[in-house]
Amino acid sequence: MKRLASQYQLPEVFVSRLKEYIESDSFGDVTDVSASDYWKYHLSQMNVDIKGNTVTIGAISGHYIPVQTSEIKGILPLPKCIIDWRKFWGFMRQGYSCLNITEAFDHVMNHDRIADIYLAPDRINFQRLRQKPAVRKSVADIQKRFFAKDKYRLSPSLQRNEHMIRAYYYFNIIMGLCELPKKPVVLEIGAGNGNLTSILYQELQDATMVICDLPKTVCISAVFIRDLFPDAKICLPHEFSPEIELRDYDFVFVTPQQSKLFSDSSFDLCTNTASFHEMNREQIVEYIHLIQRITKHGGYFFNTNRVEKIPSVSDTSDFDFLSKEVTTPVNRYADYGWYPENEIMAYEVCRLIRMAHLDDYFIRLERIRKQTQGEPL
Repeated sequence: MKRLASQYQLPEVFVSRLKEYIESDSFGDVTDVSASDYWKYHLSQMNVDIKGNTVTIGAISGHYIPVQTSEIKGILPLPKCIIDWRKFWGFMRQGYSCLNITEAFDHVMNHDRIADIYLAPDRINFQRLRQKPAVRKSVADIQKRFFAKDKYRLSPSLQRNEHMIRAYYYFNIIMGLCELPKKPVVLEIGAGNGNLTSILYQELQDATMVICDLPKTVCISAVFIRDLFPDAKICLPHEFSPEIELRDYDFVFVTPQQSKLFSDSSFDLCTNTASFHEMNREQIVEYIHLIQRITKHGGYFFNTNRVEKIPSVSDTSDFDFLSKEVTTPVNRYADYGWYPENEIMAYEVCRLIRMAHLDDYFIRLERIRKQTQGEPL
């Protein structure tokens, strides 16, 4: 995997607060439970460099920003006759060929046969989703309505945009199936640089977005979000306490240890995308219990992760997993410890990922039911 570096010019006051966070006890609050071998390795490969008002973030995992407009100025688009190298690379991978994420997104949203269109209970009806005003019907629709055109270019030909397109796919499902209140409070666990969080904040009315992530990874999302939304009111982890009112902020950043301080039934929506499978089993179980406790009766939990994955260093280092057996247990989606009393609104193999990647993902959307409340939803 390639190391990616991004540079931001930020106001002096925010940079000063970021320095205070890095020097605080919150920044070093990482336990063996909260950081798997996978993340211990990737945290060692991550750096946050501050010089004056310039913040440079370098990382391999968790850093999936779209292509910045400043990176592509003066670069002419390739002629259509040139080979699509994404398809060529897919063909070369042991003879398997995958669609690129743009093609996969459009096939699913158009309800094409290749996207496995059969409908059944717990399956997502994308024809119905397309009728929702907020839903992006195609990648062209994403580009047309993208809120950060001045900073990022979502060209389908740029591979680094895959993660933002994936985030819009998850956004479509959430906005198409959930009935969120005005001024919702939303938690994302393991947000990376915050693609999904930024989209939800832009679309939801007066939302409070809370990001829970490893202390060093918080720097990636905090500077990305601050750069996107310069007027947003932000609370960094060293400024967080149980006494603060979440609704007083636009964005609140916390570490895994601090998430235990959230009040019961304080969130309308919780999300996790592609990071549970990189955690230790104990941490996944803790988060499942946490989400059940802090989400309101009738609130939602959206989750998508690999069907199975071993969260080990070998997963990304020089293909040594082909010959070296690891001791880390495999994480299986079916074993996350789901609460059976919750209402399953959607539960299926992710149709987007199954066309664009070799490893399948599950998508699951639950409506939280509190056994002690008993009132109808």
